[in-house]
Amino acid sequence: MSEVTLKAIAEVVQAELKLQLDPINTKLEAIGETVASHTASLDAIAKDVKDLNDAKKVNHERFDKGEKAIKFVAGKVGVAGEVAKIFQG
Repeated sequence: MSEVTLKAIAEVVQAELKLQLDPINTKLEAIGETVASHTASLDAIAKDVKDLNDAKKVNHERFDKGEKAIKFVAGKVGVAGEVAKIFQG
């Protein structure tokens, strides 16, 4: 008889817990979806920043190469001083 009573009590407690935990579980699922969405957004932003940094690096290398070529040509034609002033600022 005591087993039936304990089993019945356990079932009632489990049912009550389920009722009280359902709204919490629903909120946790919504929070999980929001976190997943934010993670995807942050991943996209991180990729964009990396792409921008890569593009800046490539442009910087191109500008350095162009500057060296301009300085070389300026030295050959005798206007190196004027060109050096331009690239100082």
